[in-house]
Amino acid sequence: MTLRRHLYSILEGREQSSRLGLILDWIIVSLILVSVVSVMLETVIGYEDKYGHWFHLVEVCSVVAFTIEYVLRLWVAVEEPAHRGHPSWKARLQYMIRPLALIDLLAIAPFYLAMAGVFAGTDLLLLRLIRLLRILKLAHYSRAIGTFLGVLQAEWRALAFAFSMVAIMLVLSSALIYHFERSVQPEAFSSIPQALWWAMATMTTVGYGDIVPVTPEGRMIGGLVMLTGIGLFGLWTGIIASGFTEEIRKRSFIINWDLVASVPLFQDLSAAQIGQIVRLLHPLEVPPRYAVVRRGEEVSGLYFIVAGQLEADLPSGPFRLQTGDHFGELALLSGSRTPATIVSLSAARLMVLEEEDFHELMEAHPQLREELQATAEARSHWVMLDQGLPLENLRRGKS
Repeated sequence: MTLRRHLYSILEGREQSSRLGLILDWIIVSLILVSVVSVMLETVIGYEDKYGHWFHLVEVCSVVAFTIEYVLRLWVAVEEPAHRGHPSWKARLQYMIRPLALIDLLAIAPFYLAMAGVFAGTDLLLLRLIRLLRILKLAHYSRAIGTFLGVLQAEWRALAFAFSMVAIMLVLSSALIYHFERSVQPEAFSSIPQALWWAMATMTTVGYGDIVPVTPEGRMIGGLVMLTGIGLFGLWTGIIASGFTEEIRKRSFIINWDLVASVPLFQDLSAAQIGQIVRLLHPLEVPPRYAVVRRGEEVSGLYFIVAGQLEADLPSGPFRLQTGDHFGELALLSGSRTPATIVSLSAARLMVLEEEDFHELMEAHPQLREELQATAEARSHWVMLDQGLPLENLRRGKS
C-alpha cells in the first residue's frame, strides 16, 4: 500500500478505521469545538484583553491543524474509488468544489486573509465570526450530520419546489397587502419590498406585531397567509422527514444484507433470495444474561446469531451457541414448545424470522427446510435420548 492510499484509508475509510484514524478524528473534533468556543468567548467584554494571547494560540494551533488536514485530504482525493482513472488535477478539483471541502477551506481562509492584510483598515468582526462555520466541519466525523446533508442533497429538487412556492406566496401576499393597506398605513406599507417583512413574519406565524393590517381586506389576507404558511412549511418538514426515513431504510437494508449473507445457512442463496430474506428479518439486540426464549414457552420465530454468544440450558447439559448459529427451528417445525432456555452470555445481536414468515420461507425454499429439518432432528435426538453429540455435528444437522 502506498503512503497516499494509507493516508486515504485513515482520513476517509471510517468503516474500517484504525486506532490511529480514530485518534486523529478525536483530535480534530476537539480542536473544532475548542476553536468555536474560543471565537464565542472573544466576544465577551473584557475577555479579549485578559485572555487574548490564549485565544490567539488556540487560533494558530487550530488553523495549522485544519490546514494540514485540508492539504492531506486534497492530496489523497485521487484515491477515492469514484476518482480512480481520472487525472490528478481533475480528481482534486472535483473534491475542492464539494460542500464539505468548501467548508474546510472556509474554516481556514479568514486567518490567512487577515494575515495577508486583504481586509486591512476594515472591521474584521464579520471575518472573525465566519470562523464559527468551523462547527460544520463536524460533518466529516458525525454520521448524523452526514446523513442530514445527504438527505438535503437527495431531496434538493423537492425542497427547491417547496422554496419556490414559499417565494411565490411571499410576493403575492406582499403585493396584495400593499394594495389594501398603503392608503391607511403609508409608512408601514410604502412599497411591496417593505411589505415583504410583514409577509415573512406572518407566513412563518412568528407575528412580531410591529406591522399589523387594519383594513378588513388586509386582515383577511393575513389569515390566509398564516394558513398557507403552516401548510408550506409543513411540506418542508414532510420532505426532510421522508428523506430521513428513506436514508435510514437504505442503511438498514445494507446492514441487514451483510448480516444475512454472513449466516452459513444462507451462503448458497442467490442475491435475489438474500434480498427477499432481508425484508423478512427483524434485528434484535439483547443485553448479557437475557433469556431470549424459556423452556416450555411457545417460540415466536427462528433466531440467527449475528454477534455474541448464547447458552442453551438443556436437560442433557448446557451448550453454547455462537455467531452463525440459529435456534428455534425445532419448535417451529414440530409445533411443540421450546425444550430449552437460551440465555445470552454477552451482549448479542440477533436476526429474527417471525413464525408466519418462517413457514412462507420454507415453502418457497425447500432446500432450507431440508437443512433445518436435519438440524432439528439431530437436536431432537440429543434432547430426547440424552445423547451428548459433538457441538459441530449438532450445528451441521448430523445425528
